[in-house]
Amino acid sequence: MQSKSIFILLTALAMIFLLNADAWCITMTDVSKVTIAINNLKTLQSQAPATQKSQYQNCINNLVTYQNLLQKAFVGTGPNPGPMPVCTVSSVAPAASVPVTITAPATVPVPAGKTGTFNVSFGGTGVAGATLQATTGLSASMKITGQSSGTSAAAISVTPANGCTGGTITLLLTNSNKGILKSQPIRVTVTPAATSAATSASTAAVGNLNITPPPGTVSLPAGKNGTFPISFSGTGIDRVAVQASGTGFTASVANTSFKPYPNTCTATVSITASSNFQGGTVTFQLINNSRGVILQKAIAVPVVIPPTASRASVAAKNGWPLNSNVNPADPALPATASDKVAIVAGSPSVVAGKPTAFQVAFGPGTGEYHTQIQVSPGADFNAALGTSWGTSPSHSTSTITITPNPGAGGKAGETITFLVHNSAGTVIGSKVIPVTITNPNPVPTNTTASTSTSSDTNADAECAIKIAKSYLGSPAYGEQCLHFVTIITYNKCNPNPICNNGCEIANDLYNQKKVNGDIHDPKTSAPRGALVFFKTSSGMGHVGISLGKEEGYKYISALPAADGGVAIKNLNYVGTYLGWSYPYSKYK
Repeated sequence: MQSKSIFILLTALAMIFLLNADAWCITMTDVSKVTIAINNLKTLQSQAPATQKSQYQNCINNLVTYQNLLQKAFVGTGPNPGPMPVCTVSSVAPAASVPVTITAPATVPVPAGKTGTFNVSFGGTGVAGATLQATTGLSASMKITGQSSGTSAAAISVTPANGCTGGTITLLLTNSNKGILKSQPIRVTVTPAATSAATSASTAAVGNLNITPPPGTVSLPAGKNGTFPISFSGTGIDRVAVQASGTGFTASVANTSFKPYPNTCTATVSITASSNFQGGTVTFQLINNSRGVILQKAIAVPVVIPPTASRASVAAKNGWPLNSNVNPADPALPATASDKVAIVAGSPSVVAGKPTAFQVAFGPGTGEYHTQIQVSPGADFNAALGTSWGTSPSHSTSTITITPNPGAGGKAGETITFLVHNSAGTVIGSKVIPVTITNPNPVPTNTTASTSTSSDTNADAECAIKIAKSYLGSPAYGEQCLHFVTIITYNKCNPNPICNNGCEIANDLYNQKKVNGDIHDPKTSAPRGALVFFKTSSGMGHVGISLGKEEGYKYISALPAADGGVAIKNLNYVGTYLGWSYPYSKYK
């Protein structure tokens, strides 16, 4: 009986084997291999470019179908599906990288009061957008006019504001992930209007410039128009212009009479004020067609306030913030120019890196209504003012807080001018206060001529580099590389001018040094503190300060914010390296 049962079992197994012979060739390992292959494909899909993701998904779908058939065959409910299907994903070769380029004119002339148009082209791998940035006084727009083989053609329209003498438009090519890929500054010169010198002075040397505003204070009642005369002189003047800064008024210049130097030229400035005129400033400019603005002078134009006006309206009409520097007293008090006040102040000595406060006393009087401070141009500090008002005949006091800039110290001639106005905006008292900034850790400067042929040991160089490094990362000087290496750094260590004939751009200084035989071949290593020059596509050039062999012959310079602001770079970072020069000829 037992033998008969074993026979029946063996017979059944044989029948199953005959019906599903392929199933005996399939193992659980085969099923697992398909699972591993599917997981591997999913990983590759996640890392693949967008053009290949759908191909990977088709492969995954095919393997999932195959795995289902394999599992049926394994349990004997279906035939063997055969070998695992082969997955093929075609390789999409990346497009060849195309350099990002901009083709644009270095300088574009635009007629005053008109809109000028010029063409540019740009393109390259990764360029996703193009935008424009314009300096104050210029408005610009761009229209794409054509596209071919990855290169776009565009027309840029530029309109100068009234009184604008020129500026810069910067074309920026951007990428959503990488930001700015490339930028190109384009210089805009505004060609003169009809009123100009009888003969062009553009080729004449610029010098002996002077602007003489009218005596006293120019003031207007709100809603009234007015004029005032102004005189000027010098050589190299092609035309004049005015710019108005303030609320509720415009300014223009007329009746300009040009005369050859040393004669005095004259003009009339006209002011048109609206009912909301709150006072402001008129800036009178002398312009050379080649160099732009060569001298300008700001002239304050306060508004005349009725004596019954409120404190708030007095402040608003004169453009004064309604703070402690505006007297809370009744403005109906007498407020005439004869109400002169006495001002008493010392000469503050400030330690570099430490804010310092000192007091100024003024009065007694009945017309004081507003206090103000003016810091001398190019000063190495900021100043804030707060006033505590006394009642007549008591005097009042103001507290001035001075905060030195980084690297300040040792600069002569820095001042604060303290002013007291009456409610009409007239100055009834002023005092110039000298400010001395001392540095407890001064960098020594040269006081005698040096005979060294290298600036590596030059104290002026170390002083300038120390100051320059204190601005690392600052975007404040943008593309003002010449201003940064001369006024901001070297001139704080040595007052002698680096550029002797007036330089507006780095290329001016390079040409001057080249004419004097001061440019050294770029193949020779620039010593520490030397000026390094570069040729740029804009034609404006670039200049920085060499850090010498001590720091791998890199240099420090002011760059646009997109390039890191004030930064240390290799010599191949900007344009074509032209060579180097000592900052002062005495080091030759």
